[in-house]
Amino acid sequence: MTTPINSAGLIYVYIKGIVDEDGFLIIQTIDSYQYMEDAFYQKVMESMGSEEENKDIVYILAVAGIVEKTLDVHQVIEEELKENFRRLLNGKSVRKFSKKLDGIGNIFNRWIQELSYEHPEYSPGHLFEDYEDFIFLGFCYSRLLSEQRDAIVDSSVALWIEHEKPYLYGQQLIIQSFFLRDFVGRKAVACIPQMDTGSWRMVFEGGHQLALGNGFSYMKGTMHPSDLVGFCSSNIQTILTNPVYAYGIALEPNDLFEEWNKVFIYLCACSNKIWDEDTLTKVYKTFLEFIQANICESVEAEPMISKQTYYRALLIH
Repeated sequence: MTTPINSAGLIYVYIKGIVDEDGFLIIQTIDSYQYMEDAFYQKVMESMGSEEENKDIVYILAVAGIVEKTLDVHQVIEEELKENFRRLLNGKSVRKFSKKLDGIGNIFNRWIQELSYEHPEYSPGHLFEDYEDFIFLGFCYSRLLSEQRDAIVDSSVALWIEHEKPYLYGQQLIIQSFFLRDFVGRKAVACIPQMDTGSWRMVFEGGHQLALGNGFSYMKGTMHPSDLVGFCSSNIQTILTNPVYAYGIALEPNDLFEEWNKVFIYLCACSNKIWDEDTLTKVYKTFLEFIQANICESVEAEPMISKQTYYRALLIH
């Protein structure tokens, strides 16, 4: 049985580039960090269905992330395009689903197949941008001639990169709007100096903090005990739920793992399942394998406590 490519760590992006009457470029964007699967598909189709008259428009559908996985997704899409060409020659309908892709990957595949074979008014094109740590790879569509289309596509992608500042954090591609969303609604409570660097950190409710400076940092740790001259509840919870102590696995970046771990614990708490040590052990092992394969880099360390002790602490939370 084919195992579908796991899209965790990747971001699927839709960019609508519009050149208005005055020659200014405007972009509208939707991504898979905002919406998932069916909602993502509907939002993109709504945007494509609202074409403004007398304006030059391009549509960009791309996947971005770690090189190998991004190339794998793109290869499947290309194979599906070729297969659908053969299907049409034989009088068959366009196939919009691949067993090699997961749910969100198939939403991306569906757009490409529909726009390539069901909308002859658009001329298709390819785009590939290499940013060393990650790649931005996809397809573009427009009613414009290819030379004019490609110029707007290049400018639209450059504008998205400048605005979102994508960064490969561990194995996950993070963008600025997604990272900052966690700070919306949180009150800023203090500014703390970083003695070793001379920089400052803005502290928000819940102990979350942002490094201040000329460059934008995606590091988002909670308050350190040295800042408070003691441990707060978030420090203790972070220690109790860190697998390094029981499994001997240090997951980096640690603050990225903490965010995923919070989601895991929240989903367990919201489920109708009655958790005990045995059931939690199986699920948590699968969760750690998923994180190591798709999100974080791992470094081996010496375990300090038994797994039984660790799971008792998790069950309390």
